[in-house]
Amino acid sequence: MKQILVYADSGVSAGCYEQTVRSLREEVDGNIYSVRPFDAQQLLKTDWESGTSLLVIPGGRDLPYQQKLSPDGTRRIRDFVKQGGSYLGLCAGAYFGAQEIVFEKGGDLEVCAQRDLAFFPGKAVGPAYGTGRFRYDCDADIEAASITWRAESEEILCHAFFYGGCFFENPALYPHIKILATYGDLPGNPAAAVYCPIEKGRAVLSGVHLEYSVQDWAGFSTGHLRIRPLLLASEKRRRRCFRSLLYLLEIINDKSVKNILL
Repeated sequence: MKQILVYADSGVSAGCYEQTVRSLREEVDGNIYSVRPFDAQQLLKTDWESGTSLLVIPGGRDLPYQQKLSPDGTRRIRDFVKQGGSYLGLCAGAYFGAQEIVFEKGGDLEVCAQRDLAFFPGKAVGPAYGTGRFRYDCDADIEAASITWRAESEEILCHAFFYGGCFFENPALYPHIKILATYGDLPGNPAAAVYCPIEKGRAVLSGVHLEYSVQDWAGFSTGHLRIRPLLLASEKRRRRCFRSLLYLLEIINDKSVKNILL
């Protein structure tokens, strides 16, 4: 059986990890793939590459990822992708997968630095909805991001959960990069998700949480209640986008993608 590994170590948000694993197990064929957690020590010390099809870095905080995985772990991840593997970076995992992170520039939480993976060869800039609002301990920055998803011959308009994520700066400068989704409610409609071919492999980076299903939220703050109706109305379309993403990562087939009615 092949495996999908989901990073579960310092910096990973418990909620993001749970939503990522739930969505993956909901969408992939359990007879083909096992979805398993793994930590930094396993990534650094074990031979995980040979049986792995997809490596997922979920949302949380990028700095602990960098501290634990750079440089040896990030080198192994990049080599895994170059040799034919797939990488999915969601929110913090998307920042981590870009060449440069620009987060909360000028604020108390500023992180502006180079990163090793560099699947996207430019800047991941955020939070996309503006600086000065984001906090790790509250939901001041959450949004139901309005996105337009474009992959294959489809164009899907939906809302997706957003919490401090990025946009990808000037992707048109890099002809090999494919824009998968754009923010429909931000000036200039910047890129919200990108597809990055890396030699024999591929990476998808998403600033929005396409893995998040509002139907599985256990509790609701004022902020969650504000965006819940938009996310509920988009649930089938969100799932279609997430399946399309997995298709691009060569985890599910085209027929499976289309098995969700819009």
